[in-house]
Amino acid sequence: LLKNCERFITNSSAAYYEAPHFLREEQIIMVGARNKNRTPVLTNNKGTPASELILKHLKNYWRNKNEE
Repeated sequence: LLKNCERFITNSSAAYYEAPHFLREEQIIMVGARNKNRTPVLTNNKGTPASELILKHLKNYWRNKNEE
């Protein structure tokens, strides 16, 4: 979904973790103060530790589902 957005208007931490992989900085519009002092996560475009954990869980899910 993010990949197809013209603008991402949010107060979510996704603006710091996921959105930068798909959008330019000027496309991400933060609202509210929820993440006011959050520091953007710098990655090497290979993902963050959380991304790796999510990927691991998804692979396990699909493997288990296909074994049923």
